Amino acid sequence: MLWTYVGMFVGGNLGMFLLDELWPNRSQTLGNVLYVYAVCNVGMLFGMVPGERIATWPIVNVNQVTETVLLVTPMVLDMTFGITALLALVSKVL
Repeated sequence: MLWTYVGMFVGGNLGMFLLDELWPNRSQTLGNVLYVYAVCNVGMLFGMVPGERIATWPIVNVNQVTETVLLVTPMVLDMTFGITALLALVSKVL
């Protein structure tokens, strides 16, 4: 399932980049931007690993389309939770 991890990281980072471009008036240093991206990527990883385990558990003998939907949906939700939780934690600490 390596392609799902690669797809999530690429999609997540592209999404973060596009959101940064939508609000160009925010003044952030390069170090701060890299820090936020790193925290978000760690959060994605923390969300994807359990998401994959949970999603693959009930998948037995289903077609590829159903399998993809059943795998990617929980990973996206867990990844979003992981990013949000880790950013909230780091924001409180700093």
